[in-house]
Amino acid sequence: MSRFDYDRGFTSGSTLSTAATIDTGGVTEPAPQVVYQTARSSPGSYTLRGLTAGASYSLRLHFAELENRVEGQRRFHVDVNGQRVLENFDVVAVAGAQNRAVVREFPATADAEGTVQVAFSWGNWYPVINGIELLSGSEVIQAINAGLLAGGTITINPSEFENHGQIQVSGG
Repeated sequence: MSRFDYDRGFTSGSTLSTAATIDTGGVTEPAPQVVYQTARSSPGSYTLRGLTAGASYSLRLHFAELENRVEGQRRFHVDVNGQRVLENFDVVAVAGAQNRAVVREFPATADAEGTVQVAFSWGNWYPVINGIELLSGSEVIQAINAGLLAGGTITINPSEFENHGQIQVSGG
């Protein structure tokens, strides 16, 4: 089982989560349960960086529908490096039910800057992604738990707080 890092490299979207157990019985080499229990909705795109320029990889996209219960409620598209790899993808239709994992695998070649771009676009509803793995042969190079934000707490005491500017948070 590979280690999935906190969500990073995305351009937009928000997170979803569930406490429901996700059925991974139909998936070969499934991700850990927490990967399927979190998701990024409307992610725009993910940029996977730090790769060897021109190298070939296997890209594994992990999905589990956390919100919609019937086929046809959410269809979306996925492009890898500008090439459409999934058209009108419907997780429930492929998996057969809500809260059931599905993995789709595609070849991907890093560009001259050593990146792979995974773009998501609307079909009839916003796209979602639960996890992204990039492999070189059988070695996991990158694994992202989409929707799992880095932990931590910021506590502000209103009686002692004085605003001296702004804090900017980014997803990448």
